Amino acid sequence: MRFLPLASFVGYAFWGGAPSTIRWLHAFLLGGALAIVQLVIFFSRKEPINRLILSSSLYLITGGISVVMGWIEILEQFYNYKEVGVLIYMLVVGVITSLFTPSGFIGTSHGSNDIIRRYSAFLCFATAVALLISITFKGNYLFSAVIPITALVFFNKHLAHKTIRNVSINKSNSN
Repeated sequence: MRFLPLASFVGYAFWGGAPSTIRWLHAFLLGGALAIVQLVIFFSRKEPINRLILSSSLYLITGGISVVMGWIEILEQFYNYKEVGVLIYMLVVGVITSLFTPSGFIGTSHGSNDIIRRYSAFLCFATAVALLISITFKGNYLFSAVIPITALVFFNKHLAHKTIRNVSINKSNSN
């Protein structure tokens, strides 16, 4: 459910094989619209939004707006970068949120600033590695997108869970 806009984009674009230009543009419209709805819902909540979801949503919204506005140059870049583009967005969002938000790239309000910053740096490094893997396997969607993004999702969950566990341990030790 969390990656519904991205899954819808991929499912629609690649339904029945490699996407035609029109199908790819329509997929951005679909994915971008779903991403806007999802972000409105997620931003209405108190907990920080998952940064990987935020990244993929921003990617889809940028693509959708580019289709509506006729920004051919941006769409050509998206087409040239293909799945690598999502990971570029993830790395940029990761760096920005690590530096400028209290919940960092891991997107948790639990834990000390030092731990959140350290784990966010770990996730940024993992995202950079995933980006390099994506570049290496560009065009092979399993190895350039599915596996790297899935690995990042699990690593992010692991780090967020570890942060919460550290808070629980510190609370029990202080009692």
